Amino acid sequence: MPRCGSQIVLCDVPVRFDTYSGCTHNCLYCFSRRKLDSKISESAEIEKGEGVQSLKNFINGERKHEVAWVSWDIPIHFGGMSDPFQPFEEKEGRTLECLKVFAETQYPFIVSTKGRLAVTKDYLDLIAKCNVCFQISLVSPEYDKMESGAPPFAERIEMIRKISAVVPRLNVRIQPYMIEELENVCNVLLPKIQEAGAYGVTIEGMKAWAGKLPGMVQVGGDFCYPTWLLEEHFTKIQTRAKELGLAFYCGENRL
Repeated sequence: MPRCGSQIVLCDVPVRFDTYSGCTHNCLYCFSRRKLDSKISESAEIEKGEGVQSLKNFINGERKHEVAWVSWDIPIHFGGMSDPFQPFEEKEGRTLECLKVFAETQYPFIVSTKGRLAVTKDYLDLIAKCNVCFQISLVSPEYDKMESGAPPFAERIEMIRKISAVVPRLNVRIQPYMIEELENVCNVLLPKIQEAGAYGVTIEGMKAWAGKLPGMVQVGGDFCYPTWLLEEHFTKIQTRAKELGLAFYCGENRL
């Protein structure tokens, strides 16, 4: 059954569905390293998550426990804690089976990924039939060294080109944003994704759970950039996005 965690008070898409637990993208900043006591590394032993029957049950109105409050067709966040298109999917095919359900039912969902499997023919054909807002996470070429198990920046630009051609809307998640990347975001990322067919961007600042980074303050259990600094940076990014005809969405709950 799709789940709803503690972020319900902050998140516009609080109902998440994960076909796997754990991830091999090995992103050093990943919040799932804290949220999940799982093996997240290049050699991680990925575990099976939720399956196609639980998705069907939810879509058909069988909603229990933490999602019992959902009385309408709220969009599901597919891949809230683990990438549904990571390499382990080639072996298990759980995401593929769920895409068939989404395509058949036209149930609305948002999917977030860095996985190259999404642009292979079987997956892309199904994605094209879905009622989906597609999201690809991408910030800067400088992030390649922090995402050793994921496709590099240049490859994800090509993924955007292929997927944006077949979906109603593709947004790029500039998450997590680090203040050192302002110039790269404005002058490298935004022009490239605009040319590749992206609809817009959604942005959220880095939350450092393993230790404080320069310029950060403590907010609850996390270290975050102060709101005045994020507002200054986000305004510049928003201005540049609008110059390029890209939509801009702020995913930072403090703003």
